[in-house]
Amino acid sequence: VYMKPASAARAYQIMRTSTLEPITEEGEMLFKDIGTNNNDKYNLKKARKSYKFVIFLAGTNCINDVMDFDKIENAVKQGAYLKCHPLTSIGLVTNLKNRFGADKIIDKKVSGHQLLEEAAIVGCAENSEMGLVALAKGKTVYMFDLAKRSRSWTYTPIYRAISDNGRLNPNKFKSILSSRYSGLIPS
Repeated sequence: VYMKPASAARAYQIMRTSTLEPITEEGEMLFKDIGTNNNDKYNLKKARKSYKFVIFLAGTNCINDVMDFDKIENAVKQGAYLKCHPLTSIGLVTNLKNRFGADKIIDKKVSGHQLLEEAAIVGCAENSEMGLVALAKGKTVYMFDLAKRSRSWTYTPIYRAISDNGRLNPNKFKSILSSRYSGLIPS
């Protein structure tokens, strides 16, 4: 459970402070649990192949406010594949296929969790928990957020607090999970 303050400034402050907490046994256990016991909330079909580098795109309702398409284009040129959110509109899927190539778009009905499990490199934005799960699974994680964001998303304070020069730091995430004040409550 994530109890986040309504104030974005306060949420950032809490998370930054929480990264300074010593890592506890419980924090280590929670980190491991995130990596091993996450569920596919959409119950989608199995992928027929695996991909080394998968970028999990935001949904139709927020993709233009979240994702940096220039960064995505660069990653696709380096071999990344794009996984649409399960609720992505047909129009957006068509647009993505036209821009990046149909062969680079993974069917939106394919299980993201299976793709995450099999990928070595994962990309996402701050609106998604997929990067945090990938980090807990020991994956390389790249963020594809716009530099200038229109708002703070659910996981933005966590991602910003655990980022070290653009790389996600698993020990900072463990510190947050160890903190009694982070707002992350084991369930």
